[in-house]
Amino acid sequence: MENKFLSISKKYALSSIKKRNKIKEIIVKEGIKYKDLPIVRLVPCHRYKALSHAQERLWFLWNLNPDDAGYNIAGAVRLTGNLDVS
Repeated sequence: MENKFLSISKKYALSSIKKRNKIKEIIVKEGIKYKDLPIVRLVPCHRYKALSHAQERLWFLWNLNPDDAGYNIAGAVRLTGNLDVS
């Protein structure tokens, strides 16, 4: 049972707020008490490489609305021929 609790805690800690609410619903349905779940340590943010300003903006917007598909690429263009460097 301990492994199940650890698995639930890790999923919870790494999830968005929307997903955390769904996990909370499942926990309540299963009859699990929050105090029985272990505290999961996350990797400190300083261990990751810094994001560019554009990446930070996209990350921020995704956190506001993770279901938004506004930045998905809907098509592509293939260019052929020689490249004129000048």
